[in-house]
Amino acid sequence: MPVVAGNTLPVLLTDAELCELLRIGKATLLRHLEHGPPSRHRDAIDVRKLHRCHVGGERRWGRDSVLGAINGIGKKRGK
Repeated sequence: MPVVAGNTLPVLLTDAELCELLRIGKATLLRHLEHGPPSRHRDAIDVRKLHRCHVGGERRWGRDSVLGAINGIGKKRGK
């Protein structure tokens, strides 16, 4: 996965924006929140470890936490 720049992203991301960045569906996000990523995907981002908060009763994800995890995976793979 290429390194992602965050200069156009809001500081707090919605579930839909997170899913788009991670290229996963909402059902997958909810499954990963409950159980974590599948063990066969050892390089997968564990969304349970990302910074999140609730704004107006809805979950929001910290942009820096998300981008750090995404960019960290790109660096681990040597891309």
